[in-house]
Amino acid sequence: ADHACLSPFYFQRSFKQFFGISPNNYLRNYRMNQAQKFYQEGLTTPEVALRCGYDDIKYFRKIYNGLPS
Repeated sequence: ADHACLSPFYFQRSFKQFFGISPNNYLRNYRMNQAQKFYQEGLTTPEVALRCGYDDIKYFRKIYNGLPS
């Protein structure tokens, strides 16, 4: 929002109108797609979590395992 010189509220609203998804959901989806690629490369869960920006491995597992198959 700061880089776009917009208020956080206006940025979120505009982002959702343009992409059809909230910025938080967009980021989570991007991270989970990256996680799938890292798992296919043979990385361990702690390595995948850290590379995807999650410091809390338990939280990462909760998010990743909660995805629809």
